[in-house]
Amino acid sequence: MSILDFAAVERLRDEPVDWRYKGLPPDASTVDDLVGRRVPDGGFTSPVAVLVGPALYANLDRYAQFCAERGLDFAPHIKTTMAPQLAAEQARRGAWGFTVANVAQARVLRAFGARRILIAHGVVDPASVAWLAAEQEHAEVYCWVDSPSTVDALSWAGTWAGPARRRSTGYRIPVFVELGAPGGRTGARGPAAAVEGDRERGTLATLQVTRLSAAEIALGKLLAGWGVGLAALALTLPFVGWAVAEGGMTPLRTFVVLLVVALLIGVVCAVSLGLSALLARSITSALLSYVAVFALTVGTVVAFGLSAGVIGGDRGTSKVWWMLAPNPFVVLADATPKLPPVLDERGHPVPQPTDPLGELGRSVRQMRAPDYYDYEGEHHADPGPVWPYGLTFDLLLGAGAVWVTARQLRTPAERLPRGVRVA
Repeated sequence: MSILDFAAVERLRDEPVDWRYKGLPPDASTVDDLVGRRVPDGGFTSPVAVLVGPALYANLDRYAQFCAERGLDFAPHIKTTMAPQLAAEQARRGAWGFTVANVAQARVLRAFGARRILIAHGVVDPASVAWLAAEQEHAEVYCWVDSPSTVDALSWAGTWAGPARRRSTGYRIPVFVELGAPGGRTGARGPAAAVEGDRERGTLATLQVTRLSAAEIALGKLLAGWGVGLAALALTLPFVGWAVAEGGMTPLRTFVVLLVVALLIGVVCAVSLGLSALLARSITSALLSYVAVFALTVGTVVAFGLSAGVIGGDRGTSKVWWMLAPNPFVVLADATPKLPPVLDERGHPVPQPTDPLGELGRSVRQMRAPDYYDYEGEHHADPGPVWPYGLTFDLLLGAGAVWVTARQLRTPAERLPRGVRVA
């Protein structure tokens, strides 16, 4: 079955054209009268916008070929032209469906028999939601959701369209969950609301009654949130490449930095997911996720400083250095390979200037063993790296959070927080 009614598109040739249409020949009365005419002759009045046919069809062919070679379905966005004729050409080239920006544009496509439409936006106003639900009888019309409130808006379809139609369609509106990048305009805001958001809207139970295990659901949510974080990390690659090209970073150092940061992003996502599974309210888990990150980055420094001050003495830091180990900045700095040293006037190697990661790593090791580096530039026995302890702690923390999430998702649930919706 075709995704578009080509006969309806062809009937556009009978549409009348008159003074309402800019630039068209005054002697043309229908679209069919325009077929075969050319610009600048042919009776058109300037200015008039044109599409070059061979170039247009070459672009359509190339795009369809690109997707076919990579096994991709494509749903071209037609909001710019809103031309059913172009949609028909893309349908002939294997389009999976069509993308639009809102319900008004989707209605245009439905007028030409489009059977699969993706509204690349949230649908929230009641009239649009009611139309979207009613159209499910005749076509697949999808929309995006990026928050529980969007799901709430979609749930009002039955109220506006009436009980008779609700019984006939069931109002199963298909949706795509849009994952947002940090600082972006739209999209779900990470894993902090991944579980209790589903509970609040009654959608978690749908997953739990499938053949997916609790661990698979937990890992799926973790990978979704982690993927968003890694996408944000990927945005820094042009600047990283610039630093390598200028000689400020070695390739090995760059690889280690990116790897450690990627692992730490995963730890933060796992902790947020665990809090989401334990708590009943989205806002609470999101807030505590920030608190957990603050505790790792700032709280460890405060605890270390207070403890070292209480112990006192020149070697007080050597007894509490482990409090700094889980700090993500300490893990990153200590794990990062050192830059090649520079030599002072006496030929002794000294640390690189303007190397904050290396300086922080050396400082942490010196806290572990105060005699590691003295003011005369003499090096003593290396106390060994700190980062394996910190990274191991962080990874165990993340693994524990995923375990807690999977345990909370097990069915039947023995205990849930008060007020939690399960279906």
